[in-house]
Amino acid sequence: MQAYEDKVAEVSDAITVPGSPVSYLLSLSTNEPAFIPQTAALPELLSTVGFDADDVLAKADDPELYGSGDSFIVSNELLAQVGDAPVMFVVPVAGRSLEDLQQDPLYTSLPAFESGQVYELPATSYRPDYDGVMGTLDLVQDMFGN
Repeated sequence: MQAYEDKVAEVSDAITVPGSPVSYLLSLSTNEPAFIPQTAALPELLSTVGFDADDVLAKADDPELYGSGDSFIVSNELLAQVGDAPVMFVVPVAGRSLEDLQQDPLYTSLPAFESGQVYELPATSYRPDYDGVMGTLDLVQDMFGN
């Protein structure tokens, strides 16, 4: 726990958060728009270093969460409403990469894509174990370090 707490303090002090709130898009093999709710592991982890998660659950009208409770799918029509945060993380889990999504007009009109405030994190950050947590924190520090 001490190593984790020390890492959170180090990253918090070393980064500048690019804006808020932040949403977390899950890129799945089905190519359906999916989000990671603010109550899931990744948004909770990044909140410890200053990333305020968007309330995507409310924007999606409290959707049914996928089996494990850490994702939900929205229709293409709801994507603009749910994904309107100024900053977004994309987590490809057997789905398209950020680079691929940046070629899709469905996503390019989202505010984070338009402003260039969209960032990719690896699948290991989605349901992280200890190594995944520490690796994700390292990546965030590299991306947003002062």
